[in-house]
Amino acid sequence: MCILFSAAQHHPLPHMCPTPFSLFLRILLSFTLYPPLDTRAHWRRFPLSQVFPRALSHSFRSPPSIIMSAITCYKCGEAGHMSRSCPRAAATRSCYNCGETGHMSRDCPSERKPKSCYNCGSTEHLSRECTNEAKAGADTRSCYNCGGTGHMSRDCPNERKPKSCYNCGSTEHLSRECPDRH
Repeated sequence: MCILFSAAQHHPLPHMCPTPFSLFLRILLSFTLYPPLDTRAHWRRFPLSQVFPRALSHSFRSPPSIIMSAITCYKCGEAGHMSRSCPRAAATRSCYNCGETGHMSRDCPSERKPKSCYNCGSTEHLSRECTNEAKAGADTRSCYNCGGTGHMSRDCPNERKPKSCYNCGSTEHLSRECPDRH
């Protein structure tokens, strides 16, 4: 059995905790009740191999399920996954390449548009390196609203998509006012 508080020693850490989860609790409680002045020294007292014996053989992208159940996603507010692996995230944002929802530009099934200079239209360089004068007919700017070229989203002739919250996908508020924001 693991004692979580020893009144005789006035310290919240137990001395003999046999399970990795108990060691995890020791570290968690020590940060909560008595934050160390030097966190590096604190971690030297509790090496990761002692807290999670199999941690060195597993990827840090998939922590033990006991920890994952306590993690809450910043995008949808649900427990059990992180925002980078949120299943609801891809459906709420639109692709910068084609303008469709359901995927991001890196996963776009459409052919990628070649990057070009916004100033002169050349595909040999980007606008920050451009030394040419702007050409009147070379407007290759792409619209984030419809995915078309020749205009930017503020000048888009198509109906503008409603702005939505990056956390939950709602169109009733933006992420800074999201009730699910943590």
